Amino acid sequence: MDAGLSNCTAHSMAVTVNGDDADNVRPKSKPEDGEFVEVISLPKNNLLKRVTLWCLKNI
Repeated sequence: MDAGLSNCTAHSMAVTVNGDDADNVRPKSKPEDGEFVEVISLPKNNLLKRVTLWCLKNI
């Protein structure tokens, strides 16, 4: 993560999402006060390739 930085906190998680559920078709973020959420929507076709390209572009 950020080796050597004492004020860094990182969390990792894995989830399973039912993409066919009506609530998950076009989800909207609902951040709390003072919370920042960036939503990045990518098609699931070639997902790993798309995520890799997005990461390389945004480094």
